[in-house]
Amino acid sequence: MIAALWVLGLLMVAETPAAQHVSNFGLAGVALLAGCAAWVRARRHQGSFARFWWLLGAGALSWSAGQVVWTYYESVRGQEVPFPSPADVGYLGLPPLAAAALMSLPLAAPTLAGRVRTLMDGLMVATSMLLCSWIIVLGPVFRAGADSFGLQVISLAYPIGDVIVITLVLYTWLRARQLHRHLPVSLPLVGSGLLAFAISDSGFTYLTTIGAYRSGNVIDIGWFAGFVLMLVAAMWPEPAEAASSEQDLTVRPLGNLLPYGAVSVALLTSVIELARTGQVDVVVSWMRTALMILLVARQILTIKENQALTDHLEQRVEARTAELRRSRNLLVAGLEKEADAVRRLQDLDRAKDEFVATVSHELRTPITSIMGYVELLLDAHADDVDPVHADMLRTVQRNGDRLASLAENLLAVARLDSDEFDLDLKPVNLGDVVGRIEAALRPVVSERDLDVSYTIPPEPILTHGDVQYLERVLFNLMSNSLKFTEDGGTIGCTLTREADRAVLEISDTGIGIPADEQKHLFTRFFRSSTARRQAIQGTGLGLNIASSIVTRHGGEMDLWSEQGRGTKVRVALPTVSAVPGVRGSSPWNPLVSAQSGAELLL
Repeated sequence: MIAALWVLGLLMVAETPAAQHVSNFGLAGVALLAGCAAWVRARRHQGSFARFWWLLGAGALSWSAGQVVWTYYESVRGQEVPFPSPADVGYLGLPPLAAAALMSLPLAAPTLAGRVRTLMDGLMVATSMLLCSWIIVLGPVFRAGADSFGLQVISLAYPIGDVIVITLVLYTWLRARQLHRHLPVSLPLVGSGLLAFAISDSGFTYLTTIGAYRSGNVIDIGWFAGFVLMLVAAMWPEPAEAASSEQDLTVRPLGNLLPYGAVSVALLTSVIELARTGQVDVVVSWMRTALMILLVARQILTIKENQALTDHLEQRVEARTAELRRSRNLLVAGLEKEADAVRRLQDLDRAKDEFVATVSHELRTPITSIMGYVELLLDAHADDVDPVHADMLRTVQRNGDRLASLAENLLAVARLDSDEFDLDLKPVNLGDVVGRIEAALRPVVSERDLDVSYTIPPEPILTHGDVQYLERVLFNLMSNSLKFTEDGGTIGCTLTREADRAVLEISDTGIGIPADEQKHLFTRFFRSSTARRQAIQGTGLGLNIASSIVTRHGGEMDLWSEQGRGTKVRVALPTVSAVPGVRGSSPWNPLVSAQSGAELLL
């Protein structure tokens, strides 16, 4: 708002003595504010970025000091400013300080060839702009002459400084655009401010040469706008992704058309000047020759940089390949170790199964002998055994039965896990299996107050299976129901046909199984908390053995249970007509991968 009011006021009083005062005081003030703001911003950074703001602020303050001297002559003393004067020292301090600020930013190329090529780009742009400036401004100033060589040098210092600043602004913009992340410097604002300043500076030199410049001229707006943009840049918030560290910045490829554009403009300007005057300027000729040399050198350096980038890429590919090769070797070695560990575990598992099978087999013989002698004592010599010893013998008999059952279960588990396990498959009438289990359990049922029922259809239901193992499945399931159902309860065993499946369902009104334990029911040696709490004897192998046998027969086993309500087990086996590849009593390989599991019934 203040800047707009200053511009509006300058335009309103243009071509009047008041315009000098508005311009002089306004330019001195805005340059002072820009310099102070830059120094304040410098205190928030370290390293290159702090140095950038310190140098830029020093340049603005130097120009402000020169403007103060100019204002003292014109607005305070009312005198024409002599040339040269102390004001020129302040004015000429801005271009080198601004150039140093721009060069302090961490924008170096990653390779030596890239850095030299970037320098060539800057020289090409600088030479092109210098050629244009010579044709438009410097040549007329130089040819106009001056009272002394020193005055001529000072007159040329302004446009040459402008060329340097403009070149570095374009160079900095080009390099900044090639970076992955933003810098904590608003380059568009700073660059635009320096460009506006340089343009006004060049206009000042040209108007001074023809004697047409007076303070309050329209070109003063360019200086004012330049310092306003610097002030805004110093106060501009940093981008969120910016960082103050001077870490290496990775460059991404972009088209570098700016140097070629600058050279094209310079050559076009020289051609137009030649067509207008019909004369060849020696300085212009030398500058065009320099541009050609720079173009050739840049192409050579571009080839060098591309070769360096190619070599670097090849090195990275080789390093990555070596790393992947090492990783592969480590992975292969790890897999070999894992495979070896798995083989050892499998060997240990087989050894364990063989040991269990051997021990179970060896236990059966002495247990059978012990049980035979106990039974002989109890039956044949019952009259000769007093009641106390009879109770002891019955205790031995019960524990012997438990040991025999444990040995049989362990032997069955070992056989089922064995790679050499084979079923003696033949057509089996499941009704006969149910009948034999009913007969085997009848003495146990007769000693309990239970309602046990068996439902068998009149027509035979056949499946291809091993009679011995199918009877073990039903025996284990019915034994569980008898163990976990209290007197007064109900147990039912039903055989039906459902499509191509023979279905056995065993249900009871026993103690049930807690819901959170049902997922472990088919795990070996698992016993529910209710069974342990009520001290019900068992090994925790019955359901696991039954499930494994059913799976080996290509069937499925499901279980539902509710604590305090009872349990229901469903066994589905393929019937003879549904078994793939079965003709008569020919052998059949069961679907070992058939599923078995348990679900909660609520």
